[in-house]
Amino acid sequence: MKDNSIIIDIEEYARSKKQIPIGINNKYKIKVNREYYIVDSRFQTGAEILSLAGKDVNTHHLNADYGSGNVQPVKQNDKIDFVQGVVKFMATPVQAVNGNAI
Repeated sequence: MKDNSIIIDIEEYARSKKQIPIGINNKYKIKVNREYYIVDSRFQTGAEILSLAGKDVNTHHLNADYGSGNVQPVKQNDKIDFVQGVVKFMATPVQAVNGNAI
């Protein structure tokens, strides 16, 4: 069976300020830290993105970079729509202070 899907590089589209096409056969190329991943759905939760990158939700935070310094935290249950202009994601280790995560 032939795969008729189109891979949309969300980083490329967002940086060039082009509207990301929406289609049922689209797949989305997303960037987490320095690695690229292909996902089948235009929606992913913060936990799903961390898992895709091999990061544990208990030990890492996720941030979405929308460009021009607009970085927003992504909670585990937040549903991200890749066509909304996100450039890339950053998974960072949770910092501990006195044994408590901050």
